[in-house]
Amino acid sequence: MLSKYICYTFLFASVLGIESLNAQSPRMKTEGIALGGLISKDTYLSPLNYGGKIIRYYNETNRLQSTLIGHKYFDAQLGSLENPAGNAKMYVLDARLQGAKQVPLYKGSLGTLYAGPGYDAGIGGLYNTRNGNNPATFHADANLALSFGYAYRLPWQACPILIRLSSQIDLLGVHWGQDYGESYYEMTYLSKSLDKKFNLTHWGNSYRQDIRINLDIPVYNRLIVNVMGGASFHNWTVREIENRRKAYFIGIGFTNYMKSIGGKRWLSNNNSIPF
Repeated sequence: MLSKYICYTFLFASVLGIESLNAQSPRMKTEGIALGGLISKDTYLSPLNYGGKIIRYYNETNRLQSTLIGHKYFDAQLGSLENPAGNAKMYVLDARLQGAKQVPLYKGSLGTLYAGPGYDAGIGGLYNTRNGNNPATFHADANLALSFGYAYRLPWQACPILIRLSSQIDLLGVHWGQDYGESYYEMTYLSKSLDKKFNLTHWGNSYRQDIRINLDIPVYNRLIVNVMGGASFHNWTVREIENRRKAYFIGIGFTNYMKSIGGKRWLSNNNSIPF
């Protein structure tokens, strides 16, 4: 028992310690709205696959810190899914926060490639309109991860579009959730052991990866439009509950470089920044 709590303490301390960004360093911030599709299966609620649409708000920040790049990404999504017969619905609401400290591995005419350790934390739940006994489920998790990034600016003076690729893979984490068939009344009022609902996750019982591609397109000397596309995959089996998720999305938003007004003139005069 003591070793388990030591492991949890080390994990959360690592998650908190990695987030130390210098507010005065060069910064790029992107935010927007994305639409997409989601296929989800949660055996606590139903053995069937549900599919439908999602809407997602995303916010991404990159900071240049000496030789490191501080990366942070947040999203919150709401979805409405249906079973294959179309006679039951499942609603999804969740949010995730990711961060990393990345080291440039390559910087040259082909762009900038960087990688480093990171964290990934999420919270959310599902509600099923057909499951009368236990209609909802709630999950929370925190993970250590490995983060990758790539950036390349097209050498076009008229329109220096920036192409950014990013991916993050969870390595080791902690997941909180109820047992199979256990109601929230049983969990909170009968078992009196919410701390025992924490489980260690790893590649043997959990896999999560996010992939995103961004195009930052300068529009004259006024603003930078962001077009984002991506996918996320999350599979885990904990306490006899199986959860599978595949999401695909495309979004549009705006990117700011240190100030709210940008454009191709600013990008051309600051082409030494790796993002």
